[in-house]
Amino acid sequence: MWIYEHTTKRRLFKTPVIISYQTIGTESVQSYLRECYEKKYWLMCDCTTPPAIMFLRRQSKDGEIVLVNHSQFGSHGAECEFYSSVKGSPREINFNGALVSAGEKRHHVQLYRNFTSDIPSAASPSSASSNSEMRIDSFIRLVWQLFEDSLTQLADISQPSPSELISLLKVRDAGQQVILCKQENLKKHLYVDAKGFGLLKSNMKKAHRLNSSRRHQSVLLLFATHLEFRNESLRLTTYKGEVFYIDNVRRKNIKINRFDLYDTPCLVALSFCYESPESKPEDLICIKWFAQPFVNLKFPILVHSNYEKIVIDYAIHFLSNYPDIHNPCLYKPLSAIVDNRTQKEFIPSFTVSFSQANKTRRFALFLQETEIENVYPDDTQFSNTFDSIEILKLYEIQTVETLKYRIRMILEDAINRLNL
Repeated sequence: MWIYEHTTKRRLFKTPVIISYQTIGTESVQSYLRECYEKKYWLMCDCTTPPAIMFLRRQSKDGEIVLVNHSQFGSHGAECEFYSSVKGSPREINFNGALVSAGEKRHHVQLYRNFTSDIPSAASPSSASSNSEMRIDSFIRLVWQLFEDSLTQLADISQPSPSELISLLKVRDAGQQVILCKQENLKKHLYVDAKGFGLLKSNMKKAHRLNSSRRHQSVLLLFATHLEFRNESLRLTTYKGEVFYIDNVRRKNIKINRFDLYDTPCLVALSFCYESPESKPEDLICIKWFAQPFVNLKFPILVHSNYEKIVIDYAIHFLSNYPDIHNPCLYKPLSAIVDNRTQKEFIPSFTVSFSQANKTRRFALFLQETEIENVYPDDTQFSNTFDSIEILKLYEIQTVETLKYRIRMILEDAINRLNL
């Protein structure tokens, strides 16, 4: 039995006491489990691969600590005394703590209801922005869709990269295919950069004056190198060094995985509306917003984790300097890729494609953060989509330099095996 730190997803050390059904009620084991409970440790049983996870629960009656199998990662070996029938695997793909629907695209969106209910204050709970459930908010899904449809998630290494503003305008153009509130395409209500925020406020004021019975809605996207949220005010610094404020931000940002506001540079996406028909035109409010890091300003590819940011940045650098490969492209999907033969799906950390002799080859890399992750794919299930799938076990790596070395080895091996 091992001690497992679930916040960092690390196996720490073996338990100094023997934990079994025969010993769990003894004072020595209970005393040790109480210490683990206070430190918020979990237990890892290596009766199977991947190891089974159990968390600790204090019984309300007598304070005894009991073991509970994790609903998704708590499947023990059949011969283990802690074996039970564990159910609860998600209907959606689990990726680094976030549940992402496979291939869902939205062609009609409505960010807010049309004045049918009051908008909660910042102190009020909200299922939409709750972090207790690891489901991805519909606003985040929408922005991800725009980034994928605009090919902003694709790094065509052989071509010059567009400027930061051009990248955002490409994302805005993708809104042409999405209808907002069953009336107009989203592009007309999607603004980019600091100057776009001024235009957004002007147009929203005008629209509210003309028809205050309708809840007008708009979206702002920009790249920030620094941001600070305090007292319903968001302070942003753009990549140009401009500093400006967005007031009346009613709630904290919607969380994505373990990111916080210090993970920059990042995309900042905000949605705006009016609280009621009686609101003054200048009383524009922001209810939903989130910040998500990207690789770099040259390639503003959104990432699901800081590990991905480091790995993709280095992979792009490596591929741009690797000889004898043609038209190398790196793609970071935000939703699942589905094999057209098996209909199996998964979200790789990134894919790499290149061509030689009029033939395109493609392989995928999956970053496995913990030993208990069992969602990584089988090559045979994606043979129609990828020539190979590489797995990088992050939990075995201690330093950034070692991580870069492993990435280099994986990329070189994959390229050599594909006979390039």
